[in-house]
Amino acid sequence: LQTALPGSQPQTQDLRPEQASQLLQLGRHQSARLQVQRGQLWLTQEGRLEDSHLRGGEQVLLLGPGRFHLGALGPEGCRIQLQRSAR
Repeated sequence: LQTALPGSQPQTQDLRPEQASQLLQLGRHQSARLQVQRGQLWLTQEGRLEDSHLRGGEQVLLLGPGRFHLGALGPEGCRIQLQRSAR
């Protein structure tokens, strides 16, 4: 997943259900705000057992370090907005 540089504008991306999961890697002092604009998103972090499912309008703050995998749920796919920052 290509992401914006720290301090830059949010990036919007469409995820299709047939795509492989996308990888978002955050460094030790990085975070990312991830908002689902439409559809449903599957999200998991390497090393953790639980998965998350987010619907349109929901958001989450991801804290590094970590490797996060995300993908679209449902036939319509989803649109996400991601903004990375240093913390």
